[in-house]
Order: sequence, then C-alpha cells, then structure tokens
Amino acid sequence: GLRREGVEFKSPCQATALEEHSDRVRIHAVRRQPVAMTSPATYGEWEPIESLSIEATFVLGADGYDSSVRELLGLNTVRVGPLETFALFEGPQIGPESAMALCLGSNQDSVLLPLPDQRMRWGFQMDAQLDRDPDLESLRKLLEARAPWQFGLPQRVDWSVVTHFERRLARGFGARRTWLVGDAAHVTSPFGGQSMNRGLSEAYDLIEAMTACISDQEPLEGVRQVGEQNERQWQRLLSGADGFELLAHAPPWLGEHAQRLVSALPVSGTDLEQTLEQLGLVMR
Repeated sequence: GLRREGVEFKSPCQATALEEHSDRVRIHAVRRQPVAMTSPATYGEWEPIESLSIEATFVLGADGYDSSVRELLGLNTVRVGPLETFALFEGPQIGPESAMALCLGSNQDSVLLPLPDQRMRWGFQMDAQLDRDPDLESLRKLLEARAPWQFGLPQRVDWSVVTHFERRLARGFGARRTWLVGDAAHVTSPFGGQSMNRGLSEAYDLIEAMTACISDQEPLEGVRQVGEQNERQWQRLLSGADGFELLAHAPPWLGEHAQRLVSALPVSGTDLEQTLEQLGLVMR
C-alpha cells in the first residue's frame, strides 16, 4: 500500500547520527545485510553495505527495543516492572476461534493471539521448568492445563522460544521533530500485545499531527502535545498508581487481577476507560 503511494523503502537500516534543524532533520544511517553463513559463529551477524544521508521534515523512531534513534536522542529507559519469563510458540490455528484470549493466573498468565494466514501465537508465563525445550509436547501440556476449552491440540510447532521480558519506559518519547513509538519508547510483556498495538496507534496520531504541521502550516506545538500525551498515557498504564474501583457488575476475580489486565489491554485513553467500564472497573 505504501509503495503504491510512492513511499521509498530502504531496509534494514540503522540510524547513526541525527542533525536537528529548525525546519528539518538530517538522518545519517547505514543499510545492512546478513553476513554470509560461512560458520555458526556468523549466524545473526550483519554487515554494512551502504551509507545514507536523508533529510526529512520529521522522524519517527519505530526501531524497537534496542532503538538507535532513542540512543541518539540520549533517552535511556527505566525499569517499571519485574522481569517476566514466557514460553512462546507459533503454529497453525486450531479450531474455529480467531479472537485474542487472555488467561489470568497466579504468576502464570497466558495469551492466545491470532496471526495472519490462519496461524496462532501462544504465550505462557513461566516460573519453573525454564530449561525445558519448548517443543510440541510442552505446548500441548500447557494448553491442556491453562486453556482446556481449546478445540483440539496443535499438530506441529513452527517456531518456539523461552525468553525474558522487562517492562521498561523511555525517560522521554522525543522532542521537536523526532519522536519514538512502539517498543522504542516502551516495552511490556507479550501478554496482550499492548506495546505493539499501542505503537501503531501512536504512529497514526503522530503522523496526523505531523501532516497537519506540514500541509496546513499548523504550529509544531501540536506534534509535541501528541508525543507528550502518549508518554503520559504509558506512565499511567504502567505505574498503577491511580488505583481501581470495582463497579457493581464486576466479576469477583477482577479486583485481584485488575492491574495485570489494565497493563495488557491494547487500548488507552477513552477507549481503555470504556473497555474497563464494560468489564466493571474504573481507574481512579
């Protein structure tokens, strides 16, 4: 879709320097490619093949957990939650269900996420057996224990890993003409896919403000307001400092798991408030 609009792609690239001017940003970057697999030692290594220098009116740093844009802005991240370990699996969808499912437990939360092309991702929070190989047998046992309502069991696993996640928040989401979105600005656990989903919404809102600044000659202040609003929303989502109030129709289990649920739902702002009210919860 973007290519049809004349958008040029150069990937994968890494920003190496930013020069901020009053009306533009100059980005220096290198384009890379994987190193030829001559031995196992070279697996996962990259080599630069082209240097780039690009001038842009705005820059969106959507370059993930190890964001080079964030590093160039001098914005380190702070830990805002405990380390969590998840076993992740991907494979063909089982049964007719294609909706996201969140399963809350005592340090054993689980998530089932639909993927394109009738595929699924399963994520299981682990506090034991961390050295066990995440194979098909492990996935089946986890599903039987934590999601017994599933229609059948998977016949194969295409990808799996046991990995650690930290909840981290950048000390700032940007300034003037350069802003961070997605995992470059905030990282949560895979429970609910909140960081990715919110990142898409953040990018949309910032692009709308940037477009207004460029085409309608709106002041730069509008972009700053959107960027700082994104930052405030995440501080509220991850701090849990506001507390919660249960409504009369709230299910009994909601009070115990309220903070965990709020930090997993892939919505924020007014949408989050409306979703929580349907469940029977109000953030104070």
